[in-house]
Amino acid sequence: MPRLVSVLVPSSLLSLLAGAASAQLPGLPTAPGAFVRPGIAVAANAGVETDALPATDGGGGRRSRWTYGGAAAFARGGGRWQVAGGVAAQSWGDGYQSPATALGARGAFAAWRGARLGATAFAGIGLARARLAEVEGAGDDPAVVSLRQLPVGAAVGMRGAWGGGARAWSVAVAPQYVWYRLAVGEDEVTDARPRVGLLAEVGLTPRLGVSVAYEDGARAAAGDPGPRGGTFGLALSFALGGW
Repeated sequence: MPRLVSVLVPSSLLSLLAGAASAQLPGLPTAPGAFVRPGIAVAANAGVETDALPATDGGGGRRSRWTYGGAAAFARGGGRWQVAGGVAAQSWGDGYQSPATALGARGAFAAWRGARLGATAFAGIGLARARLAEVEGAGDDPAVVSLRQLPVGAAVGMRGAWGGGARAWSVAVAPQYVWYRLAVGEDEVTDARPRVGLLAEVGLTPRLGVSVAYEDGARAAAGDPGPRGGTFGLALSFALGGW
């Protein structure tokens, strides 16, 4: 097999796996891959958002939010468009009823594709909600806390082959602008800020891959919505086949 083909085949498979790695779930990094490949992939995800903004201490405290979920990605035709979605359970710590729930969806378009370099534009939406813990003696039902994030950005990356060309690796950087909304009962606050996602992934087999991602950037001040630190994620993805 020519060297160019041996690089493109497994590396494009990783691009499919990357789409399923987080699927825009809140609490996981927004770090999509820079390439799109036709097919279907599923993924198991875990992540932690450090210093996540709580709603039980007036915005002055810090705590981490843990996320565990699953996602899937799909692309067909020429492989330029990809959609991904996922669902997750989250632990928000003391002051909240557990588990919280999260949903996410993202669309991506391969704006430029080369043998080793590529660029993909993306936009998505992530939703999460939890109910405040019950207070003994309180007459009202605990308020619902809901989070929403809307990122728009682009991923630029590089791919290659290893292990004699049968396996692949890829890396990507994804600058983005994110709109955040935090609502507690009838009260809400919104804000927007730039963030950057970093992605590294390796194909363990022709169908199985592992991804590590990190997101950071402008951080929320006390009382504002959005992350107040970095977000780390790990995913194990499996490609079901082409379409």
